[in-house]
Order: sequence, then structure tokens, then C-alpha cells
Amino acid sequence: MKYRLIILFLLTVPTLFAQNWDQVLSKDGITVWTRAVSWSDYKEFKGETIINSNLENIISVFDDISTYTKWVHNCIVAEQIKRESDFRGTRYTAIKAPWPVKDRDVVFDYTVTQNRTTKAVSLKLIAKKGIVPDRGRVRMTYMISSYEIIPLDKSRIKVIYQSHNDPAGSVPTAIVNQTLTDTPYFTLLNLKKVIASGKFKKTVHKGLLEY
Repeated sequence: MKYRLIILFLLTVPTLFAQNWDQVLSKDGITVWTRAVSWSDYKEFKGETIINSNLENIISVFDDISTYTKWVHNCIVAEQIKRESDFRGTRYTAIKAPWPVKDRDVVFDYTVTQNRTTKAVSLKLIAKKGIVPDRGRVRMTYMISSYEIIPLDKSRIKVIYQSHNDPAGSVPTAIVNQTLTDTPYFTLLNLKKVIASGKFKKTVHKGLLEY
């Protein structure tokens, strides 16, 4: 199954990157773009900001599943399903949807890799089927997301959050379009607040190289 997901990711990347980005928001030091995907009814989004932090703290927040409901936009449930290492595992999240749309959930594999030269860290999230039984929400089975965590110096990190997914079921276009702006904006805004507060479990990830 993992190999099938990797193949899917490799096949879709050229198509996703063939489109042009349109800027839709710039506020609070956060910029958001969207672009059409030729084979999908839904657009892809990308958000970017700079956070005052080092790599270890940002990776600690991503690693601390208990913080997800504080910074991932509209996240109401977050669970660790399987942990293979500090840099690989499977998680479950549920997302609150506005009435009358039913809440969504997704099970995804995540992997964390680092460029040993630039020290940039890449976090990939890819939805998968099975593992977690139905919980009364609409299950999303297609999601390809990434966080690119790029150190600019010892205390500033550029974070680029990018995602393309299918919300599954029936969702009004207006809600989908609003989500494309709100999700990256509020997720990055909340991430900055959590980092600034220091209220997360700080951990040491063996093998992670600081800038």
C-alpha cells in the first residue's frame, strides 16, 4: 500500500506543478495562493510565512499531536495511530465543517526528511484508506499535503504549507473556496501563536541538524 501511495504522489506532482499560482490573500505576514488542477474539480492551495523559531521547536510542535486542535484550522480530533520512528508514522484527524456540511476526517501517513546541506525539513502527508473504522464523519481518501520548513538563519524559519485534496461527498462550492483561503491562513497564524507561547512538548529528534 505504501508503494502505491508513493507512486500516486510521483505521478501527480508534474500535473500539480504545471499550473500557475494566483495570490488570494496577504495578511499578518502570511501569503496564500491557489491554483487549478487540470484533472480535479478542486484547487490546490499554498500558504507561506516566516516564524521566529529554530528547527527543533517547530518539529516538536508537529510531533506533539496534542497541540493539533490548537493550530490546525478547524481540527477537532487528532490521534497518533502508529509511530514507526521520530520521522514516520500514521495519524487520524477530524475537521469541523460549517453547517449543514458534515464533518470530515482523514487517516494519513507522514514522513519527515531533511536536506543535510541546506538543513531544510520536508514533512509529507498522504491520505490512506482503512486502518481506522468509520466514525460517523465523511472520510477523505485523497489528500497530498506538505510543509516545507526552511531555516533562514538560527532564529527565523520560512514555512510553506501546500495541499491538494478532495473533501469527498457533497460540499457547496462557496464553502470549498473559503476553505482554500482560511485553512492555510489560520493554520499558519495559529502555528506562529503556538510557537510563540512555548506551550508544546519540546523533544529532541536524533539526527535533526540545526541551521
